[in-house]
Amino acid sequence: MRMDAVAEMPARDRNAAPATAADPVLSVQDLEVTYYTDAGRARALDGVSFTLGAGEKLGMVGESGSGKSTLALAMMRMIKPPGRIEGGAVIVGGTDLTQLDDAGMRAARLNKIAYIPQGAMNSLNPVMRIGSQMVDALKSHGIEESKASLETRCKDALRSVDLDPGVFRMYPHELSGGMKQRVCIAIGILLKPQVSASGALYVAPGDDQTRFWSKGEKATLTIRGETYPECLQPGELEMPFEARGNEPFWHATLEGSELLITRPFEEQGTQRVPVELKTANRHGREYVAALDDIPIGLTVARQLCEDSMSGAQYPAQVRLKVGSDEYAGCGGDRQRLLRGAVWVVEDLAGKGIIDRSRITVEFLEGNRIAGRASCNRYTGSYQLRGEGIAMGSMASTRMACAPALMNQEEQFLGLLTQVTSVRIGQQGELLLSPPDGDTIRAFQSDQDTP
Repeated sequence: MRMDAVAEMPARDRNAAPATAADPVLSVQDLEVTYYTDAGRARALDGVSFTLGAGEKLGMVGESGSGKSTLALAMMRMIKPPGRIEGGAVIVGGTDLTQLDDAGMRAARLNKIAYIPQGAMNSLNPVMRIGSQMVDALKSHGIEESKASLETRCKDALRSVDLDPGVFRMYPHELSGGMKQRVCIAIGILLKPQVSASGALYVAPGDDQTRFWSKGEKATLTIRGETYPECLQPGELEMPFEARGNEPFWHATLEGSELLITRPFEEQGTQRVPVELKTANRHGREYVAALDDIPIGLTVARQLCEDSMSGAQYPAQVRLKVGSDEYAGCGGDRQRLLRGAVWVVEDLAGKGIIDRSRITVEFLEGNRIAGRASCNRYTGSYQLRGEGIAMGSMASTRMACAPALMNQEEQFLGLLTQVTSVRIGQQGELLLSPPDGDTIRAFQSDQDTP
């Protein structure tokens, strides 16, 4: 059974007692809830106690009517008459939610603890657009920004749960049940979780394969079992971060607070030294270290980089400084240039595509590739190599369509299986090319075509 109320594992309230390493993220103590009905008193929760430690997950299992939803609602202080919380404590990040006044509890919801309901339709106002409800949630927590800024924040939350930003202007009745549930998840993560040692986990009701986890500046999104690349704040680096350069050869790997470095012309091989973060901004990072009393600097800029020997592209430009000498190179995970987006094909071998037809390419975890080939869905494998890409065999569904679409599909799959080169163009487009030069040209689905 899923837990409908999810503690966001926040930093402590500044008025709360100092935290210790042993403090639980969530502590429920002797919680009691009673429903008063014409048939008499019904004790739904009778002295329920449990704790949730940092990094732990907790599920409550029970038959219908056993009090699971009542427990979640009680933790949120959302029990309504004839129900009543009659005792106990719900402590999140050192703050007892049962002792807060109404204003304090309203501020705690979404900030300290979030509730993702099973019945999404019951939680959305049927006569208000989705965007208006999301903006109201932000404003009720004191977020005072421009209209454009609020809209951007809401659309980003919708994208994070794999919903089109256009949902912002739709009404609940225009969405499917699953889309409504994802809207509720998006509302639940509108406010950035407070900094913590363990992070925040959100799980979609009815689908434990859809979840969002965040910790500090990083986050991971899984949609229906498909995990997307780690989400990073602008300028942040994935760890470990690997960089290299040529002529002369050098290699560096950042692993948390350590730098593994092979210096140019170095005879001692790879050495490990402590490293410190000197500069952090939306453009990248700068690290400093010292080896044999020689100062070392590693500067990373989040800009497309092309290896000087292989021609392979990387997501970051890197400069290594050893003493007074400086060397250029590339770094980062090449997969990040491809994954995390649906690429919509707009041109096949310079001949365009059929109007209103749709061809897509998606690079997935486990070196899988999939998408729509015009009429049918296809799937296959790929492998990034030093100088390009190798495509495995492709399989597709066998639905029959109009002859023109079937011919286009055959042409696309034929080109795709022959692709040996993958590049990101000057306008951010994906370029997949076989040896003969014919190219598949695609743009990210949320990017306008120039």
